[in-house]
Formats: sequence, structure tokens, C-alpha cells
Amino acid sequence: MNTMEFNKIFGALTAALLVYLLANFVSESLYHVDEPERLAYALEITSDEPGDAEAPAEADMATLLAAATVDDGAKVFRKCAACHKLEEGANGVGPSLWQVVGRPVQAIDGFNYSGALAEHADEWTFENLYAFLENPKGWAPGTSMGFAGLSKPEERAAVIAYMNAEGGSNLPLPEARAAAEPAAAPETETAAAAPAEEAEPATEPAPEAAAADAAPPAGDTAVAEAEDAAEAIAEEVTTSAEAPAANGELTFAQAFAEADPAYGEQVFRACSICHMLTEGAHGIGPSLYEVIGRDIASAANYPYSDALSGLDGAWTLERLNTYLEDPVAMAPGVKMGFKGLKRLEDRAAVLAYLNSLSATPAEPAAEGDQIAAVAGEAPAASEPAEVAAQEPETPAAVEEQPAETAEAPEAAAAPAPEAAAESAPEAPAEAAPQPEPAPEQQVAAAEPAPAAEPAPPAASSDDPFVAAYNAATVADGGKVFRKCGACHKLEEGRNGVGPYLYGVVGRDIASVEGFSYSDALAGKEGAWTFEKLDAFLTKPRDWAPGNKMGFAGLNKLEERAAVIRYLNEEGGSNLPIE
Repeated sequence: MNTMEFNKIFGALTAALLVYLLANFVSESLYHVDEPERLAYALEITSDEPGDAEAPAEADMATLLAAATVDDGAKVFRKCAACHKLEEGANGVGPSLWQVVGRPVQAIDGFNYSGALAEHADEWTFENLYAFLENPKGWAPGTSMGFAGLSKPEERAAVIAYMNAEGGSNLPLPEARAAAEPAAAPETETAAAAPAEEAEPATEPAPEAAAADAAPPAGDTAVAEAEDAAEAIAEEVTTSAEAPAANGELTFAQAFAEADPAYGEQVFRACSICHMLTEGAHGIGPSLYEVIGRDIASAANYPYSDALSGLDGAWTLERLNTYLEDPVAMAPGVKMGFKGLKRLEDRAAVLAYLNSLSATPAEPAAEGDQIAAVAGEAPAASEPAEVAAQEPETPAAVEEQPAETAEAPEAAAAPAPEAAAESAPEAPAEAAPQPEPAPEQQVAAAEPAPAAEPAPPAASSDDPFVAAYNAATVADGGKVFRKCGACHKLEEGRNGVGPYLYGVVGRDIASVEGFSYSDALAGKEGAWTFEKLDAFLTKPRDWAPGNKMGFAGLNKLEERAAVIRYLNEEGGSNLPIE
């Protein structure tokens, strides 16, 4: 291309641009419109962008902790379980979290800490844990913790509540401490509880809790929501097809005698939102561990309200029945929001459930002692109760349990014997002279205890346990074993709160290496025979006084036989029984 050709092209483009500019200028001059000084009608435009709206205020930590449940916290803790254990001294990639709430920072001897944590705090308070779990590296720059954190406040509160209750700390929640000052200590023992656990639990407000101010200061939405949830659960359970039909002619003693603890456990779901059944583990309301027969407002380290603290006497079955019918009527001024259980059958069932978990089950007062029992002047079970306190075994347990109440099997149907967390008071089967023991008890006492053998000895074909064992199925045993699953695993070498139960049938007692047994079991000799397992599962604390197992035992021979068969066949032992 020569110079002349290039100039022609450039000139054409320039001319076109000039024509465009000129045309734009002319059109703008002809059709120009001036902007008005003000709009005749202004529209308010609101943005749909979530970021433009004012974010709702986040609930404070104390409120979230009050509303948190141990079950929810256990689910969140699964994210931590890959690196941390909740057992004492069990370090993993991270240090053991046993009693971490309230523990000094970097307190585990022998663990190689990064040093970044001690620069930011001296103690793992609720507040420090809450802030740390939101953003570990932001709270303690330089920490070797690789977890990104829990962004949801509800999850942080739930996992802290879980570690506090199940990790051995059992410290009062910040809300409870604050509530004590305004005189509204949450003490609802059976107050509104969400479904549970473990812990265990079920419907009615436990006496002390329901009566106590289970609710934090007035206006606390978390407590109000918990109470509403409890009411909803109670209504759902008590109107279900499983609920027993009402019978207006029954007395409390008759209803209690006919009550089904399994149905009572369903009713107790409403209480589990605010109450736990673990010793010393308070929630919004006080722990209901061994509440039947316990002095009113006597749970250690719980700030009760004046309405309950001013009541004398113990929580007898009759008094609990009166309280659960209408908490406010029995203790005017109590801040418990739960309205009560109006049906006698429901109250009897939940009390039967709580009674089944007790180491010393109570009996209703005799007909003539009803008034005194309701007034709190009589012990929880009049004379039969005293006998039970001396000899905790129920007649059925005595008939089914071999005389050698030897030791608790590591596989107990609930928390494993050796693994138990809290030491239980000793209650030997023959602690005190009984007024004319039943014939079966006399026979049991007279029979000499058979010597322990390394493998389960052959049992007589007339033995009720053998008959129940042969009639049981592994599937039935698997259902019963769910009660043990929270503390025990059936996989070899996998300890939990209690020792693993793989091969437990026929295994030497207290023989799992690396597991810290209590002296009560460590001092036992011999193996876990069928008979010893049956005796232990009937009454763990009677068979091995002083063991740390918190499980009350299995009263039904059929359940014990089924779970032992399950452990034998699914746990790798496969020993014969005759």
C-alpha cells in the first residue's frame, strides 16, 4: 500500500467521525430536555439485598447455653472427635478435653502445646471457649489448631454445654449464676425439657426442678421456648396411642404399681430439655439423679429459688405426684413454667421411670400414710422404702440373680461397669437385718456363692437365666445394647467412656490394657461368666460396691439375657451355655 492510498483511508475515517459528532450536536440542540428542579413524585426504593437490612441481634452466650442440649452438643462434637477425646488422659492429635471447662490453659502435662494459647488466656472459661471456637486462629494467632472454627453461635453453645456436662466439669452455666442474684435460680427439675438424654429421659418436670425456678430471669426467651417445647412434647406423648387409658377410680399407689417405666421414659422427654439424669450435671434445672427420696432443694452447687428452698422434707413419691400435677400450687412463687401433668397415669409412669433408675427404689406409702407422705413427713417409701434402702435388690432381682453377686461386667447393658463415671454409694445386698425376708431371699442368702471360673460354667437346665438366654435373640439384645452404646463399643481395642466389650464374655475382669479401672473392679478375680454378667447387670452397684458405673441396672431377666447373648455372639466370644 502506497502513501496516497493510506491517506485516502485515514481521511475517510476522519470525515465519518466529524459527521457523527456534528449530527450528535445538532440533535442534542433540537431535542434537549432540562432536568426538573424537583421530582413531582418520589418513590422510595428499598433494597432486597440481605446485607442492606439491619442484621438481627445475636443472642448472648448465656441464653444460648441455657437453651443448648447435650444431645445437640454430642452431634457437634463429632467434628472434634478426630483430634480430641473426652476421656481423662486420652490425648490424640490434640489434648484430652476432659474437664476442659474451667481448666487452666495448656494444663495437660506431656502434651506439646504451641504456646500461642497461654498468651491470650489463663483459664478456659465459658467465654474464652466460646470466642476461641468461633475462630481459633483469629483468637490465638500462631496456634497449631487447624480447625477453622464454628461460625454458628448455637453450635458453639451446644458443644460447650456437652463438654461441661459429659466432660466432668459440671460447672454452673453463666445464666444460672446470673439468675441466682435476681432470685430466679432455674431449678425446674422437670420443667420444660426437650426430648432426650441419655440421657437419658422424659416427660415431667422433676420435682425439684419443676418447682424451682427453672427459668432464668423473666423475659428470657430461651427458657420460655424450652417451656413451650416441654408442653408440646408432653401433650404429644400423653395423647399418643401408647398412653394408658385414664381411670378415675385408681389411687396413686395403684397407678404406680401398674405404671410402665418405658412409657414414663417417653413422658420424661419433656423434662430432658432442662434436666439431666447424670449426678451433678445441672442444666436449666438441677440434676434429677436419685431425686426420689432426696431432700428438696439439696442438689449441690445449684442456686435454688426461695419457693423451693423454703420447703422441708424429702421428695417422696406422693409429694412428687402432687408437685407434678400442679407445680405452682404446691410451691407458690416457683418460677417453673411447666404447667404439670394432669393425668394420674402419666405422673405415675414418669415416677416409675425415675424410680427404675434409682439404686434404692422406693415404694408408695401405705394407705394410712398417704397424707403424711404428701406433707413430706414420711420417708420416700415408708417401711418398704427403708427395706429397699438397706437391700436395694428388688425381689425379682434376688430370684434371678445368682448368689455370687460378683462383679459388674464390663459390658453392662448401660454404661459399662468398669467405665462408669461417678462413684455410687455402696449398698450391699444384705446391708441390714430385714424384717422377715421373702422366701426367695432367704434361699438366695443361704446358697453358697459358686467359685468364679475363667470361662462361663455350665448352668443347670432349670436355671431361669438359661431358659431366658435360649429364648432371647441377638436382635433383641442389640436393641437393649443401645443403652450401653453411649459409653461402650463392641469393636476390639476401641475404648469409650468405659472399656470396649469385644470378647467380654469369658474375659478376665478388668483386663483391658490401657483402661483405668476403678479399685472396685480391679480387685476382682476371675472371668466374666454368664452368671457374673447377669448378676452385675441386675444391680451394678450392689455387685461391685464403689465402682464408678452410673447405670442403675436392668430389672428384667429377659433384657439381661438378650444383651448377654448379643455380647457373646456379636462380640466374638461365642461360648456355649448349657
